[in-house]
Amino acid sequence: MIYAVRLEDPAFLPLLLKHGGDPNTRSSGGESLLFQAFINGNQWKNVQQLVEAGAKVNENNLGKADTVLSWYTARGGFDAAYWLLEHGADPTISAPAASGSSSPARQMMVEDIYWEITTPDLLPWQKKCQQWLIARNIPRPPMPEHIRKKREAFGFPTREEDIPLL
Repeated sequence: MIYAVRLEDPAFLPLLLKHGGDPNTRSSGGESLLFQAFINGNQWKNVQQLVEAGAKVNENNLGKADTVLSWYTARGGFDAAYWLLEHGADPTISAPAASGSSSPARQMMVEDIYWEITTPDLLPWQKKCQQWLIARNIPRPPMPEHIRKKREAFGFPTREEDIPLL
């Protein structure tokens, strides 16, 4: 299963799934098949096949809030993020605060959907993700400092009041 999800050719994975392959199989290092498909060249068709075959879309990979949705929102992949939201991904899974920190847990996927920068072709998908959150009463959180710095580095507005919802 692990080798099949890494392949660019998505023909092999459905055969394994059809003959009893478990979409929730883990590697010897404990990594999910969803992660293996993502990290090995973003094999999106394989990610989709795994989810449609019953992969636990909200299961953590190696840490809390380390889910397939988090990997796509963090890189601005809002077309994939929207598909995952529509297939049960939970953007409100909180990442714990750093050890010894007094900061509260954060919903980093929600932060990414509202604040992350992306390419122009993915802006309509980011808007759909924002609308998905709004329809479920998931409010816009304050902009995290790391995203503010990224926005500044790329010449995007950095003040929250200057950044309307899409």
